Amino acid sequence: KYFESKAPLAYFFYGDDEQRGKFGPEIEAAIKEFKGKMNAVYIKASQFGQHADALNLPKEWPGFVIHDLEKDLKFPFPAKETIGKAAINKFVK
Repeated sequence: KYFESKAPLAYFFYGDDEQRGKFGPEIEAAIKEFKGKMNAVYIKASQFGQHADALNLPKEWPGFVIHDLEKDLKFPFPAKETIGKAAINKFVK
């Protein structure tokens, strides 16, 4: 369904449940205003971390990347920045 919508897809890669619990709500809050314009998914890195390679995302968790499906453009969140509501919101804009 995500690919059929053709909206950009944001991926949040997390290493463990602690990271998901800590950063997930921050990401959800940050991208809430983009509902309908962008889709988002959680990716458990221990199971699907190899998918990060195809998205130009370093295998360092947590990680965040946006994939423009129509143009096949990938926008990895800068590894040097801390994932948080304000930083993710600014990045998405």
